[in-house]
Amino acid sequence: AWSLGPWIAWRLSSPPRQSVYAPSTEALRFLRILARKTWAFFDQYVGPDDHWLPPDNIQEAPKAAIAHRTSPTNMGMSLLAHLAAHDFGYLSTERLLIRLAASLDSMNGLERYQRHFYNWYDTQTRQPLRPQYVSTVDSGNLAGLLLTLQAGLAQLPDAPMFGVTVLKGLCDTLDTLIEAQRASGDDEDPLDQLRKGIDRVVPAPDADTLIDLLHTARAMVSRVHPGGDEDSTYWRDAFNRQCIDWTEELQR
Repeated sequence: AWSLGPWIAWRLSSPPRQSVYAPSTEALRFLRILARKTWAFFDQYVGPDDHWLPPDNIQEAPKAAIAHRTSPTNMGMSLLAHLAAHDFGYLSTERLLIRLAASLDSMNGLERYQRHFYNWYDTQTRQPLRPQYVSTVDSGNLAGLLLTLQAGLAQLPDAPMFGVTVLKGLCDTLDTLIEAQRASGDDEDPLDQLRKGIDRVVPAPDADTLIDLLHTARAMVSRVHPGGDEDSTYWRDAFNRQCIDWTEELQR
C-alpha cells in the first residue's frame, strides 16, 4: 500500500478524461424542440400584462391559472432566456434588446431593501409580497445570471447579424409545428416538404436569399389549416411571427 501511494496520488490528481456528447439526429431534434417549447413560456407570458416580469408558473389542469408572482431567480432566468432565444435564432437582435430593456426598466422600478431585491413580488402591482425578506440564494442566482447576460451582450456587436442561426431557429419552430400537426391528426406533408427545402439552402445564405425564403415559408405555412387544435394554431402563428421578425431585421 505504501509503495502504491504515489501512483494513487497521481491518479487521483490527474485531470478527468473529456468525453464529447454526440446526439443522434432524432435526439438532437428532440432537444431543439424542447428548447423551442421552453422559450414559448417566456415569449407568451413575459409581457406587458405582468410588467415584463416572469410569472412564477402556470397551471393547465384541472383549471388554467397563472401565478402572478416572481422572484430574483425568475427574473434572472427570464433575462437569460431571452438571450438564449436569440442565440437559437428564435428572436431577432432588435426584439431581444426591446424585451431586455422593458424587463430591466420594470425591475429598476421595484421596491428594494438596501438595493437588494425582495424575494417575491406581485407581477401585476409590482409590490413586494409579505412577509418581506431578502434571500441570499435568490440574490446570488440573480447576480450570476446577470454576469452571464452581460458577457453574452458584450459579444453581440461582433456576432454575425444573420446566417445559419436564422435557418436553424426557423427549423426548430417548424419541427414543433409538425409535431403538433401530427399529434392532432392534421396534414403535415406540406410542412415536411418545406422543412426539406430549408435544409437544401446553402450554408451561408445572403440577406436577399434569406428574405425570399422567409416570405416563401410564411406563405406556405399560412396555407396550412391547423384544424381546431389550439396547439397547432399557436405554433403556426409563432412560425409566422418569427418569419416577420427576421424579415424586418434583415430589411433594416
